[in-house]
Amino acid sequence: MNKLLIGKIVKPFGIKGEVFLDFFADDAGILEESEYFCIRDVRNPGGYRKLNILEMKDNAQMLSDSIRVIARIDISPDRNQAELLRGTDIFIDEDKLPELDSDEYYIKDLIGLEVFYQSELFGVIENVIQIGERYVFFIDKTDKRKIAVPMEEKYLEQIDLAAKKVVLRSIEELL
Repeated sequence: MNKLLIGKIVKPFGIKGEVFLDFFADDAGILEESEYFCIRDVRNPGGYRKLNILEMKDNAQMLSDSIRVIARIDISPDRNQAELLRGTDIFIDEDKLPELDSDEYYIKDLIGLEVFYQSELFGVIENVIQIGERYVFFIDKTDKRKIAVPMEEKYLEQIDLAAKKVVLRSIEELL
């Protein structure tokens, strides 16, 4: 089963083992829908150990690239253990990701797609980031230059995950 990086344990909160968690998502629903998460643990067979969120405070905060929550987790009974977990990456089994609507995509599925413009290969998506309410493709062009293209209908004709391609339109103003 493939593991997908979904967040990290940022730091302790208080003295009862609660922690700040950052999740790389634009919707807190993934936190509620997931049975469990994992952290790396070389002592366990398979290299991972389950992490369960026992309780979340109702004060989720949207950051530029993540959702920050304060949570009580099963592997952190006190502040000392929480301190040891500082900076630990959190993973999810890829097959446990929630289903998306037909016009929604996981960033992991967009990275590496070929990009076409005016029926020619234009480049490859190197990264996708969220800036405010919009997402932006960072494209490694075939001429070795890079370009940022907002993921908006104005610039986007088609995303075809099955064909592993994205087709752009009307990007002259960005060139």
